[in-house]
Amino acid sequence: MTALFTTRLSGHLRRILNVRRFYPSVKLFSNGEPNEIESFLYDYTDLEFRPLYLKSCVFGESFTNARIDHDEFYFTDPSTGKEIVPTIDLKTLFHHGVENSLYALLSFTRNMRNHEMALKDKYEGTTVLDDKQSYVAALLTNHLLSPLVHGPDYIIDKQYQDKVTYCPCWSRSCRKKINYGKTSIGNSKMWYGYPDVVLFPNTVMVEQDFEQEEEAKEEVYNLENEKRALEICELETNQNLNILLKKERIASEIISQTITASLYTSALRIRKPELEIPDISLIPSLLLTPSTYCIYMYDSKHDILLTSGPNPTYLWDNSGLGYHFNKSAIMHIWMALNHFQLLPSIDPAHIELIQQSSNFQKLCETNGLELAKIASQIQFQSKFVKPETFGHKNRNTKRLESSRNITPHKNSTNKYG
Repeated sequence: MTALFTTRLSGHLRRILNVRRFYPSVKLFSNGEPNEIESFLYDYTDLEFRPLYLKSCVFGESFTNARIDHDEFYFTDPSTGKEIVPTIDLKTLFHHGVENSLYALLSFTRNMRNHEMALKDKYEGTTVLDDKQSYVAALLTNHLLSPLVHGPDYIIDKQYQDKVTYCPCWSRSCRKKINYGKTSIGNSKMWYGYPDVVLFPNTVMVEQDFEQEEEAKEEVYNLENEKRALEICELETNQNLNILLKKERIASEIISQTITASLYTSALRIRKPELEIPDISLIPSLLLTPSTYCIYMYDSKHDILLTSGPNPTYLWDNSGLGYHFNKSAIMHIWMALNHFQLLPSIDPAHIELIQQSSNFQKLCETNGLELAKIASQIQFQSKFVKPETFGHKNRNTKRLESSRNITPHKNSTNKYG
């Protein structure tokens, strides 16, 4: 590797990404051009995570209605009396690497330009990622998520409207059939719902860019420019509030999905040892839009919830507006999707500092939930049955099926620790 690379990355990250270590016969140069992985390592910028504290939530609901009120976790430094939000670099969470995951990364880098052009063709003047959400989910899964994973393929939620049979990208040579199925996971006593995409055991939530909503809002203003200024101001306030509520709903939904998937994976390892699931408790989930991404991780053993947010990171260069992938973004997503091979964990020093910081297990105890029992009953299933009144025994039960309906709610922004 280059001298610059060795000075910019820690020993942990070098052990993950050192292609020569796992592939001594791989040619790092093809046709006289530098291998793309070398370029990835040269340009790598790490991702910073912060722990979250859950103040309250609603159990027995779908992911969209979990209403999780949260904020950053902080502690008070006894020597200075200052409030400190601890941070953890992504490179410190991953300590290992194996051939299969590196092969997927190598394969992706060799075809990266094709994936970029399939999503954003600058010669067409527009991008297919500006289309409806079902198209966005199919495109990002087929040309970003799935190629970065070696092994079992993906499933996209079959509940999407206007589903496409084949990949709707620009490439005439692609025409890959899109895989749809039941992605529903959960426990009716905790949370349940339909993740947009499942690449076992990862769940991925796909959303439209907020920038597109802002553009649509401007068009409304142009049509309404003859109305009184007060009405326009009121309209802007309402639309800004709707965007804020949507962001809070999205955060609540991805947090509940992340915790549910993490608990499910840990319980499945115990329930079915024949699957040989690695003994890791830190499980990531992704929030993905056409221009940005955010990674959430939950450690069920130590009750730690991490996020690379609240501000998302750009997926593309030139602040998300370019036609080439942000190479560091590809590395981050690759690591999150291949965590079974890369075995992420939080180092003991950070565990000592932030263990039990998410407050999720305490919320379960307060609401009378036996977490071990709840986790063992989390399943991939199409329907969920729960008592009419959560928290009380009731012979009358109702069959519930998750939906994509959005119920807005408002979170507090005060810090708790």
